[in-house]
Amino acid sequence: MGQVILDEKDKKILKEIELNGRIPYTRLAKKTGLSKQVAQYRVQRLEKNKIIQQYTTIVDVNKLGELIYIVYLKLSKINSKDEQAWIKSIISNEKVITIGKNAGSYDLTIVIKCRNEIEFNEIFDSISSDIRGNIRGKVITTEINSHYLTTNIFKRIKGNEIESGGKVDNIKLDNIDEVLIRGLTENGRASLVELASKTNLTARGVNERIKKLVKRGIIKGYFAKINYEKLGFLHLRAFIHLENINAELISRIISFLKNEEGVTSITKCVGYADLDFRCFSRKITKFYDLVLRLKDRFSSEILFVDSMNVFDWEKIRYG
Repeated sequence: MGQVILDEKDKKILKEIELNGRIPYTRLAKKTGLSKQVAQYRVQRLEKNKIIQQYTTIVDVNKLGELIYIVYLKLSKINSKDEQAWIKSIISNEKVITIGKNAGSYDLTIVIKCRNEIEFNEIFDSISSDIRGNIRGKVITTEINSHYLTTNIFKRIKGNEIESGGKVDNIKLDNIDEVLIRGLTENGRASLVELASKTNLTARGVNERIKKLVKRGIIKGYFAKINYEKLGFLHLRAFIHLENINAELISRIISFLKNEEGVTSITKCVGYADLDFRCFSRKITKFYDLVLRLKDRFSSEILFVDSMNVFDWEKIRYG
């Protein structure tokens, strides 16, 4: 199936559900001007057509004493079959949040959660042992905090925002909380009854537990993974390298990017770049126009900006 064309109601549904994946059908219907039955039917059609690919939960792993490391790998002397077999062999690792495929300087992006550099090295050495001879180059960066935005690519609209990361805490979860987080990351729209069946709690008890996880800042929001590529958009990631880093400059750049069409996430990091952002654009020229505006606005602070095309992501799982 080629590019899918959406009508205005479908676009409104995607806008509402992208960063509010657990939105009830009654509320979704009200926001989109549809009946509950029609809203549910349209969502199920978007799922069937693989436009909505996944529902998951954004968990602030920093609150649980973990950090997010991102590894960009350049591979050589490996065919696509062996590469995919290796990806499948490591995606089930509980420490691997997701894996992306890229076109550009790096072939793969691997997102890993762990407590410190020592644990990271142990995990990466373990998962990369089968392709160690195929790694031509790698870059490692650590996420400090991230802003997830509603992807306003259909029209300039104010959407939702979820911020995650920051100061590392060490909140301890009991077994029930761990089960609920795992269930919600596997399916962000799982019903309270479904989640209750995984524990000895009632649906009401599950709801109270989830509210506490939200209040403690562990659950940050519910995310619908949308296949904008199937709608004719390019998925791009840009890396911003700064000369002198300070909080005020970072804040100004983030504010600038939040107001740009198609920007879907902005991350402050330590390692390869100082900031990176992901965006969707129908044409590569529109993306480069954005980069030019960014560099013009911050011409004395930005050293350079480089980028790559992202063309596939495995299922995202925080828990």
